[in-house]
Amino acid sequence: DYIDDTGIKTSESEMIELRTTMKGGNGSYGSMFDCVSQETITIKGMQIHTQSSSIITVEVWTREGSHESHESTSSGWIKILEPSYIRGLGPGKQTPLPVANFQPVVIIAGSTQAFYVTLTTAALKYTNGKFGIGKTFA
Repeated sequence: DYIDDTGIKTSESEMIELRTTMKGGNGSYGSMFDCVSQETITIKGMQIHTQSSSIITVEVWTREGSHESHESTSSGWIKILEPSYIRGLGPGKQTPLPVANFQPVVIIAGSTQAFYVTLTTAALKYTNGKFGIGKTFA
């Protein structure tokens, strides 16, 4: 069982992991994406795909609503993971972000929550979505 910062107890069977492709194909300093949930959920951690297997610096930001039209402004974005030094696990492997420093994010059923994962080097691997905005990829 897991007890979060609010004292809510969650069993391992209630926690789920949402995975997406590890194909890669692109790399950059960061990636923005939107999440829409059919029920109210709490994001308590994240894993990323890195090109590097050395120490990298990562931070994560979030905002209510979509990232669209907010890619070039810091207005409305909230930092949920302060700059953290982690060892990337390299291509084809999920690199976990430090859960102890990750501020949980609640996504209310039917709402959109944007995330921005950013590194200080161009070591983040990602795959272009071929389904378009608003379509399920994971």
